[in-house]
Amino acid sequence: MFVDVQVRQLNKAGEELCGDSIGWLRSNKETILVLADGLGSGVKANILATLTQKIALTMFQEHLPINEVVETIAKTLPTCQVRNLAYSTFTIVRIDSEGEVDIVEFDNPPAFVFKDNAVEPVEREEWRIGDMTLQHGQCKLAEGDCLIVASDGLIHAGIGGLEPLGWRWEPIAEHLQAFLWQDPEAEEIAENLIGAADGLYRGKVGDDTSVAVMKCRPFREVVLAVGPPTNRDVDKVMAERFINTPGTKIVCGGTTAKLIARELDRPLTVDISSVARDLPPAGIIAGIDLVTEGVITIMHAIDELETVRLRRPRANVHDLGFMYGQRDYRSLLRDAGRNSSEPTERENPAQTLARHLRLADKVTVLLGRALNPAHQNPSLPVHLGLKFHLIEHLAEKLRARGKAVEIITY
Repeated sequence: MFVDVQVRQLNKAGEELCGDSIGWLRSNKETILVLADGLGSGVKANILATLTQKIALTMFQEHLPINEVVETIAKTLPTCQVRNLAYSTFTIVRIDSEGEVDIVEFDNPPAFVFKDNAVEPVEREEWRIGDMTLQHGQCKLAEGDCLIVASDGLIHAGIGGLEPLGWRWEPIAEHLQAFLWQDPEAEEIAENLIGAADGLYRGKVGDDTSVAVMKCRPFREVVLAVGPPTNRDVDKVMAERFINTPGTKIVCGGTTAKLIARELDRPLTVDISSVARDLPPAGIIAGIDLVTEGVITIMHAIDELETVRLRRPRANVHDLGFMYGQRDYRSLLRDAGRNSSEPTERENPAQTLARHLRLADKVTVLLGRALNPAHQNPSLPVHLGLKFHLIEHLAEKLRARGKAVEIITY
């Protein structure tokens, strides 16, 4: 089971830095997230919040138990003598590989836990450490379940305006419960909440607002074959590695597609229905999820990576009618064809490639080093080839989004 972590934040109006800080660690055994909310706003709050979450994550890296981490933070955090408040509030979430969850909260809104798209009550016990009272809860999550942590900026959204008392925990939970019926991606949930908060604030955010979504789902892999090997004797080795690597299988490049089809003894045809402006059409090989042209399609896919729509229907994040119950999730799903992530026009090959990469957790690139004279002068060094620069650039973008990327050359 993989825990997808997605974070979105809004700075208080007029501030360059967010007064909240979010950090997380992921290992084979567990995923740990810390959300800290510094007292006040701006630079001072950001420093205090960052200090809190860094202390926590550093201690977790040393494999200390959660109670020792919490006790250290509680004893380390000073108290503002003027307001008699701790300099930072925080939430710590630990999810192990079996789905066992520990939640520790200090003066932050309670975490939202959803199982089977319904709010799951979490019993909490008090921890007393010095003058501080913390809440500790435990539960168990499975694939499809999610846990959402937020700073009080989300709870206070719209206060004195669209929501005189703020958005509040219960209406947010109801909103999420309706939205989760669409089975959205973790980043769509985060975007939905942060967009709704911005709408309630009417664009003038009154408090730093942070949302962290942790969704449990299967691990997703993509294997991408790009370019033929320099030595034709290795063609079979590359093709076997490609077909035997788990995950979504994608081939980029006409020569590479012919290689894969030949070595797998499968026909290669052109998908005429995929013809799009400025892009060569896709191909079809039985058992392969996507076959595209090479350099041009990869260039367009890199441009589409940040903006491509995901496969799930999603609500308009500023749909306040939906938020206030004037539209229920059933009517939203009926309108999914018009207001969803499924485009009204057919995806072009570059968009499909970008979507697969955007949804992946790990991307394995099988990169053939044979030079294509159409792309560069063959007398130039190999590392100057356009194909190699594109793959390196793509890998950088994917890693920046938290994805694991492995490049294997042939």
